[in-house]
Amino acid sequence: MASLPETNNAAGEPTSIKNQALLTGASATQNFAPIQNICAHLNAFHAYVSDPARVVEANHYCGHLNEDVRQCILYDSPDSTARIIGIEYMISPTLYETLEAEERKLWHSHVYEVKSGMLIMPQPTLPDAAWELAENKEMEEVVKLYGKVYHLWQVDRGDKLPLGKPELMTSFTAPGQFDFEKFVGDRDERFQSDYKGKEKAREGIKSPKIHPDADQAWKTQGKQRTRWSTANMVPKLKTDQQVADNIQIAQAEAPRFEKVQWTKEPHLRKLYFLTIFLMVASATTGYDGMLVNTSQMMKQFADYFGEGVTNNNKLGILINMFNIGSIISFFITPYIADHYGRKTAIFIGCLFMILGGFLGAFSNGWGMYIGGRFVLGFGNSLAQMSSPLLLTEICHPQHRGPVTAVYNCLWNLGSLVVSSIGWGTAYIDGNWSWRSITLLQITPSVMQICGLWWIPESPRYLMNMDRHEDALAMLTKWHGGGDVNNSTVQFQYREIKETMRLEKEADKATTYADFLRTKGNRWRLAIVISLGVISQYSGNALFSNYMNTIYEGAGITNQNQKLAMSTGKAVLDLGCAIAAALTVDYFGRRPLFLVSITGMVVNFVCWTITGAIYENSNENNSAAGYTQLVFIWIFGIFYDIGFSGLLIAYALEVLPFHLRAKGMMIMNITVQAILALSNQTNKIAWDNLPNHWNFMLFYTLWDFCELVFVYFFYVETKGPTLEEIARIFDGDDAIAHVDMNQVEKEIHAGEHLEDDINVHAVDNEKSRV
Repeated sequence: MASLPETNNAAGEPTSIKNQALLTGASATQNFAPIQNICAHLNAFHAYVSDPARVVEANHYCGHLNEDVRQCILYDSPDSTARIIGIEYMISPTLYETLEAEERKLWHSHVYEVKSGMLIMPQPTLPDAAWELAENKEMEEVVKLYGKVYHLWQVDRGDKLPLGKPELMTSFTAPGQFDFEKFVGDRDERFQSDYKGKEKAREGIKSPKIHPDADQAWKTQGKQRTRWSTANMVPKLKTDQQVADNIQIAQAEAPRFEKVQWTKEPHLRKLYFLTIFLMVASATTGYDGMLVNTSQMMKQFADYFGEGVTNNNKLGILINMFNIGSIISFFITPYIADHYGRKTAIFIGCLFMILGGFLGAFSNGWGMYIGGRFVLGFGNSLAQMSSPLLLTEICHPQHRGPVTAVYNCLWNLGSLVVSSIGWGTAYIDGNWSWRSITLLQITPSVMQICGLWWIPESPRYLMNMDRHEDALAMLTKWHGGGDVNNSTVQFQYREIKETMRLEKEADKATTYADFLRTKGNRWRLAIVISLGVISQYSGNALFSNYMNTIYEGAGITNQNQKLAMSTGKAVLDLGCAIAAALTVDYFGRRPLFLVSITGMVVNFVCWTITGAIYENSNENNSAAGYTQLVFIWIFGIFYDIGFSGLLIAYALEVLPFHLRAKGMMIMNITVQAILALSNQTNKIAWDNLPNHWNFMLFYTLWDFCELVFVYFFYVETKGPTLEEIARIFDGDDAIAHVDMNQVEKEIHAGEHLEDDINVHAVDNEKSRV
């Protein structure tokens, strides 16, 4: 081979005069109809399935065989002497669905190629605007197609002839799979193109749902895949690439549900009105979180309990008794919620909280008061853990994010209510100044019991109990407005049913040890525990339970001023928390977490500095004292952005159904354990360290460590359904593959399976949900 002459990058002699004459004559006399059918020139890049690190540029010259099939000849350049290096077939999603599963794995998608600007139609001598319009029209078609491509000539390794076996190739599906800037940038320079401009111009092109069997080269374990960093060209870890792929696929394949505005749909308006009765469970916890703090600011409360609140250890016990009660009931809550229903667990919890409220309000001493707080905490776990479970599982998938994020924001509503009422009752002479706000703590629980009757049960719980018709009836009534053939209803029903089947076949959800058995579950466990730690041990517990001490440390001793400032902070926190919760589907979960904790770190730095200035002035620098409070309020704003709403919502999203109740129990145990630790130690550390700002510095450093953890471990969950989020943690095999397009086609064709859908049963069930 080495001794042969070379012409046009191929082994062989130059074309003779005789053959040149034959070519000229043939072009005038012979029929070249197949070649004349070519209607598009596309340029893109392929990777070898056997070695995805090898990248080849390919010029596609394509024609339509029919409406569903395109066929392309691949050349190494657009020149007249270009070498044919391969072929590619492109088919519609309709044809792709008809292929056998093993065959589908040989095909690739074109979504990333189109959306990134990698795939282009080299521009002729036409105005830019006109060509961009034509190109985008072509891309709107190509983005839906699946391709199967073989390269016959391995030009990337310098072969002068098509040697060896044909090589199956694939497209690129996500950022980081190859050195995009190098290959695409070089191509753009030659073709006078601009991938960045095309990426922006194609933002309006809808990304179709990619079939889970496609793009197997990037999903199959054991492939040697290289992730490139354009900054330093150092390959990153394979596990990082797998996670990035899973996130990309989960978001790209999130079902495109028919858009609905809940304000215009009577069934959704009613559903979300009823969710108010679930959200008040969070207000109960917030009420208690500020109850003791507000009571401490009342002279009557301090006079009645004496050493019970002035002694730091006894005060810690009084506050912690609620947490101790909560921890004890944690262990039975998942069992009740999973086996008897979320509504049953909520009802039992509310009964205990009503009893605890009465015990506290009518207590005859310190012992009875802390006993009431124990009973309150015991009931709180049952209601507080089960209410968000039910809330997230009955929400329409389009509204799940903001609705579940708002849930935990109502902690601030409870805090605001007790602060406001306590500000007023502080003027009452006698013990009813604090007894009244203690008794009013039962109000949210009474509301929940009254509203619970009309709230539907979780379709996932119903499906798990093999009550399939009840689950379909719930989805039909509340998500489809009574239409059993609604595509959103059918998709959810099939996906939930298939997911439950897979989980039962895998014998999942039997013990808490499941959290340690797989890498994905260990990752979930780390996130759930960290949510409990960060939400309660970032310095915020100082502001909820020991605000009286902080106010006095800043030079504010007037009872009326303290109560007014606590009320104002509660109003600010409530507004900021709800505003942030309503943006979770716009900004995403991860950005909100990072902004939140970064702001918390910065504000603790500022609080530490101003606190040190105030203390070093022998507490005479009133400006520094008041400035501390400004940073405390700003700290609250940043905390609310991430951890008021997303604490519950994010935990519910990362946990699959079979671990959801147990995972929430673990998170709440973490919350209560950290609260108990901080309640018992914060006041002691505040009083015994040489300076108050020393304790502030500790939280500054600790919050920075939390920021690092969040950056590396918290992933984005915006977009996919609850069932599909499992793909991010466990990979493609962990989810049920239900195709939205196929569901819609079956609905339109009336192809319902009798064992899945019993319309008569659904109609009868409506009156019972």
